[in-house]
Amino acid sequence: MMRMNKKQLSRFAGVHFPDLTPALIDEAYDRAEVRIRRLLSEALLNEAVDLDAVSLEARSRLTEELEDCINNLTLSYLQYERDCLRYKGQYQSIFDYYHTEEQDASLFEQCCYEGHPFHPMSKTKLGFTAGQVLQFAPEFKQQTAVMTVYIHQDLMKSEGLLNLAAAEAPPGYGVVYVHDWQWGHVITSNYQTLIDEGLIRLGAPVQAAPLLSFRSLLTPEAVIKTAVSVQATSAVRNVSRSSIENGIRLGRYVDDYYRRHQYKGCYIQKDVYGSWFHQEDSDPQFACLIRERIAEDSAVPVVAASLINRSFVTGELIMTDCIGARSAHDFMRRYTQLLMTATYRLMIETGISLEAHMQNTVIAVEKGLPVAVYIRDFGGIRVLNDDVPINDATNIRAANEADLFNVMSHAVIYNHLLQIYRAAADAGLIDYNNCLLILEDVVTDIHQQAEPSEALDLFRQPTLKVKALLKMRLMADARDYNYIEVKNPLYKEVL
Repeated sequence: MMRMNKKQLSRFAGVHFPDLTPALIDEAYDRAEVRIRRLLSEALLNEAVDLDAVSLEARSRLTEELEDCINNLTLSYLQYERDCLRYKGQYQSIFDYYHTEEQDASLFEQCCYEGHPFHPMSKTKLGFTAGQVLQFAPEFKQQTAVMTVYIHQDLMKSEGLLNLAAAEAPPGYGVVYVHDWQWGHVITSNYQTLIDEGLIRLGAPVQAAPLLSFRSLLTPEAVIKTAVSVQATSAVRNVSRSSIENGIRLGRYVDDYYRRHQYKGCYIQKDVYGSWFHQEDSDPQFACLIRERIAEDSAVPVVAASLINRSFVTGELIMTDCIGARSAHDFMRRYTQLLMTATYRLMIETGISLEAHMQNTVIAVEKGLPVAVYIRDFGGIRVLNDDVPINDATNIRAANEADLFNVMSHAVIYNHLLQIYRAAADAGLIDYNNCLLILEDVVTDIHQQAEPSEALDLFRQPTLKVKALLKMRLMADARDYNYIEVKNPLYKEVL
């Protein structure tokens, strides 16, 4: 794809954002560049990365990814400014807008304008043109076509139960849902002969709203997770057979465990069906996963990552809009209770450690308070329990309890709760140390229900291991998970 410099991007943005001034466009680019360069510098320092020791190819790739990220973040900032021009001051909060305009859960998924709080490539989408970023990325709030593709039953496999009204296939065929971009750029190129022979047929498209992970799309009946062979953040977004099988089986197992052991307010947003092209082997580029849609009745489903982004209605954090006149202390306590019960208690009791970072967690909010937590996506979890049915091809079987705790410390503590606490403190909602006291109280309560081993005890670990995201991206010989260590604010030395 053609790489655009600042001048070219400004010209492109001027065409697509004619309601914004050239000065505002330049300011958005400068903001994006400063942010990404700062995140890169912090990552290089924190992860002790020596760029001189990195291959020339990897450094060139890094430059390409950073430039792409800066351009895409610029466009995202411009979309936020456009949304503010349209809606700021017209409603009391983004929740007022949600109810008045009869929005759905995709609203909050599409409000994550800034991306990951410390990943320097959080807006990278290598493989998309700038126009395709505007068309398919969630911030730009465009509908995306999900192609209904019928595949002859001898050329596909599936797992689970497909129960969608639009999924009825011709006799002898099954269904794989395909992202619009993937159909036009990958499937028609790789499988034209089978298409010509009628073994692969194109059905009616389903209109859908892209969610935080742009290849996951909200339809009237379900969420459809598609394969898109584009590098988003640090990985190409395919759907493997093992991830389908594990998502369905583990989701069912954990959600059932929640119900049987009175995990009040804790749920899995379950994967219920997956299908993939299979001839001599499975093709992760030609596969899909169907996920339950969270009910939207009295409570509003809010993806956790949106809470630290700004509301285009008020200009405040969405978390501020969410809390409203409620007590921030009550909000944080309930939030922490739900998330730590669904993850930390589960890990202690079952040997299953969920990767519940902010992108994988949806909080159901009612009248300014969290009432339920939904966790999705089982790709990065770890399991130390031989009774749990999993496909080992994805390497999610933990070697020891330290593996379990590392997922917890990275995803749930550092990448989720501590980021929520810091954002709330910076916004003046609550003191950061008060948040840590809430977390300490919640962990103490959980220990009264489920006694952890020393290796799983949050109070007994002097440091937390956090993924070295940049190093993992740069080093060709890096293992799947490289970590740095940060101080554990809840550590209690045993005398």
